[in-house]
Amino acid sequence: MMCDTAVKWKRITLSTFGKASKAAWHRAMLDIQCVDKELKPACLFDLWSVCPDVMFSYLKSLHKEGLVSNQLNVLLVGMDVIVYKSLSKSWPKNPMFPNPYFVDITVTLAKPVLMPGTENIIETKTVFDNLCHETRSPDPKHPQEIKISDSLNVPTLFGLLLGYPCVYWYDTTKGEENNLAGFALRLFQVKGYFDSSQLSRERDSMYTDNNIQNDKLTSGSIVTKDDRNCAIIYSFTVPELLAVAVRDKVWAWYQAWESSVSWSHLFSKVAMSEQSLAPSAVCL
Repeated sequence: MMCDTAVKWKRITLSTFGKASKAAWHRAMLDIQCVDKELKPACLFDLWSVCPDVMFSYLKSLHKEGLVSNQLNVLLVGMDVIVYKSLSKSWPKNPMFPNPYFVDITVTLAKPVLMPGTENIIETKTVFDNLCHETRSPDPKHPQEIKISDSLNVPTLFGLLLGYPCVYWYDTTKGEENNLAGFALRLFQVKGYFDSSQLSRERDSMYTDNNIQNDKLTSGSIVTKDDRNCAIIYSFTVPELLAVAVRDKVWAWYQAWESSVSWSHLFSKVAMSEQSLAPSAVCL
């Protein structure tokens, strides 16, 4: 049988969101637990459509029932809902890890390139830095909202919010599309593995197959049919042609993360993997 904690999560989730959450409530639980335990700074909640006020009320219910240790908050960016505990300018919270790489995917460029500096992201970085300062309250009263403007680069903001070591940027004055179509991507995933004693037939039946190539670049936890004993904590891509240039830094990011977060509260072990994805249409 499922443990009492999972039963409570399922009951509260289904009573709040109804049938829309039935297939993915367990993945939602893992995502939110990872944020609560500070395994990641935030998660993009895209498992089903949610209203920010309802999500905020749901998180308060989880906290009241003792299912999360902290009162988590909600950030609305356009139509996307971000769940977070506290945002940080430096993630992981490890002084050994430097700033992320920024990858320019402007549609007018022949191919993706690493940005030599951060001048182009100053306005988006300022929005992010202000969020880090404004969202430190341990007892938030309502969801936060970021208005989309011409100067705000949403993929860059998402990458910063989600703590990725490689962040996409494109020049919106050149168009709203990107130049990733036709280029292979290198997929990096950080997985948390469950001890065999944690698994059950109920949990095994919760996971559904996913086509990873159709996921957003900023996607969160994905559990595939072949990975039923684990949850994906991070999932992000870089263009394959830049993989050699960024690989060492990405692995340094993972090592800094592994040594600075308390992942053993949820998982028996963690590991990062990488694989190449064939060229396909990419949705930011």
